Amino acid sequence: MERYTTPGGLSALSACELAELVRTRKVSPVDIVDDLLARLEMIEPTLNAFVALDREGAKSAARAAEAAVMRRDALGALHGVPVTIKDIQAVAGLPTRRGSRLSDPSPAAADAAALYRSHRPATGRTDRADPVPAAPGLCQPQRS
Repeated sequence: MERYTTPGGLSALSACELAELVRTRKVSPVDIVDDLLARLEMIEPTLNAFVALDREGAKSAARAAEAAVMRRDALGALHGVPVTIKDIQAVAGLPTRRGSRLSDPSPAAADAAALYRSHRPATGRTDRADPVPAAPGLCQPQRS
């Protein structure tokens, strides 16, 4: 894949823009995750939005997403775009605190069923309720 640059970095682009760049092989999911993690290093101390950040898991998922792109597998609408998972969903290996320190801090043994559907391209866990705009047909691949 070619090296793609944009003012403000890849983290300044929308999910739909990133998905299109991945789908057209103009940017690698690995580059997206690297850019996002670098941005988080700068702003997370101020935001304090994450209760857990799975850097290695995000990089591993990005490598798998890139491999699927290179094999020309059928890709989902947001393939290769990292997401955060609300702290009410179990993610294997990470604690599910449900926004409370009173919850059991033990790591979850398995992913929640909802994560299987999304193929778990997660970068981190948030305890904030950040709305994510979504609608049927959002970011659907262009038909050629």
